Amino acid sequence: MVAVLLGVVARNWHERKNARNCSPGTTSILKPQAISMIHAKQALRAGLKAIRTLEARAKLHPSGNFWVVNEHVLYDNGEQGWLYHRTRTLFRWKTEQYSSLEAATEAAERILAEEANREAMQESTRLRQRKKHDSLKRLSDEEAQMREEAKSLWANKPRPSPENIEIDPTNPKAIRLILEKLSEMPYLRHIWVDDYWPGSLYFSQDGFHWKPDPEFVKAHLDAVRKRAREIAKRAEIAEAWGIDPRGRWNEIKAKVRRHLKPRANELLEQASVKRLLDEALARGCKAILYQNIMFWYEEKELHWEIKEAQRAHDAARGNSLWIEGKIISKNHGRIIILPYIKEDGTKNNGHTKNAPGDGPALPRHPADYVEIPFEIYNGDLMIGLKGELPYE
Repeated sequence: MVAVLLGVVARNWHERKNARNCSPGTTSILKPQAISMIHAKQALRAGLKAIRTLEARAKLHPSGNFWVVNEHVLYDNGEQGWLYHRTRTLFRWKTEQYSSLEAATEAAERILAEEANREAMQESTRLRQRKKHDSLKRLSDEEAQMREEAKSLWANKPRPSPENIEIDPTNPKAIRLILEKLSEMPYLRHIWVDDYWPGSLYFSQDGFHWKPDPEFVKAHLDAVRKRAREIAKRAEIAEAWGIDPRGRWNEIKAKVRRHLKPRANELLEQASVKRLLDEALARGCKAILYQNIMFWYEEKELHWEIKEAQRAHDAARGNSLWIEGKIISKNHGRIIILPYIKEDGTKNNGHTKNAPGDGPALPRHPADYVEIPFEIYNGDLMIGLKGELPYE
């Protein structure tokens, strides 16, 4: 009986204690989890490093002889603590001493300002890295889609048979590797062959007679080897349309896009794409971006159009795509410049225009100016809607 009474008393005492720890207006009796704090001497013995200053304030030293700056810091293990602001001397850390409250307060403000600048620089670095990653991923996705489109374009074309392939000088291993590549991409005229170190770039004018490219006979040099492999990789896209892969890569891809755009107009006739656009229009979306293609709903004509989308942002200049931005169209230009954010945070809406060789774009009446947001559809979604390829 005594044990039961003691248990009840103990339970009631704990409930009252937890109730006192509850914040006003809450019904929970659980005590909020406290921030883990550590004493400066314990942190020093544990070898912890202060990575961030959360707060800094002037404080009179316990001796009463001088003022110090007390910093609230975050350690690298996630714990927090207070410590006196110190500077590194030749042999040890030394606490900074100040003769007056004003001097200590000024030092505290300077410490917080330096911390703010350091955080801004770190955030800027993270932002640049993310922009670079996004830009590289976009380019990689675009090239992967171009490569798949090149393969589909030649999917039903005949493949060369082994007896029709000739290599000078004769190299059975190279013949086997070239045949493997041609069975997948029969349009290739440049193929990198890792037969014997350092490898060779083989070239053919007709797809049957192959020989090492004389320009890259010194492929054991790193720069030459890298360039040779680069040409072979770009040939997987460019040569499907008869484009020389040795040119500037941006110009090559621009030519490929021009080949793909007429095919892109066929998307509007696909039942699955019509359904996608109808659903988008029903929820008020009138611009859908996919890679470099913009599905654009022309309100006055009451139909969807295909326009070319260009990205004014550039990771090298610190700009990035502004997904929440709008496209303001004051003309009937066939090119859409997408909204972007500058490195300094300035936001710029998109607009429409014509290419330099097209002449001025037909202007809209001011009453017909268009200002609409856009949505982005990724490659996987488009492939899933239409089967295997983004343009088939």
